[in-house]
Amino acid sequence: MPVPRRILALLLGLTAFLATPLPAEPPAVEFKNPWIRAVPPGSAATAGFLVIVNRGDAPLQLTAAKSDVSGEVKPMITTRKTVDGQDVAGMEFVDHLTIPARGKLVLEPGGDHLMFLRLGASPQPGTPVDVTVEISGQSFTIPFDVRKK
Repeated sequence: MPVPRRILALLLGLTAFLATPLPAEPPAVEFKNPWIRAVPPGSAATAGFLVIVNRGDAPLQLTAAKSDVSGEVKPMITTRKTVDGQDVAGMEFVDHLTIPARGKLVLEPGGDHLMFLRLGASPQPGTPVDVTVEISGQSFTIPFDVRKK
């Protein structure tokens, strides 16, 4: 028995609707306490700090950052190793920083941070600095406070 055209059209339309992918949701992230260290005029670099909370079920990666106050912003980790029986702290640029699923990434003084290189102007307290971070393919622009400490 032939299927009426209206039912066939309805079934085809429903099939097409169900096959359409849903738009990707941006990562469920929250930014807490973003700030940049104020530096004297003429300084070549400074550091930025914040806490990034991942509310999602999958880990995320902070892969890039940029700001108008610097020529380059790079993720940096703090390293510790023993040399000749002495603890030696250092810093190392990395391609990304991981924000664990249902966890947080803490960027803080003395620890991992964002390094702002080739400063065009020295960030000063009272003038926020917009920083755009790239997290797992999504861009977020965050106003960072500028503080002396």
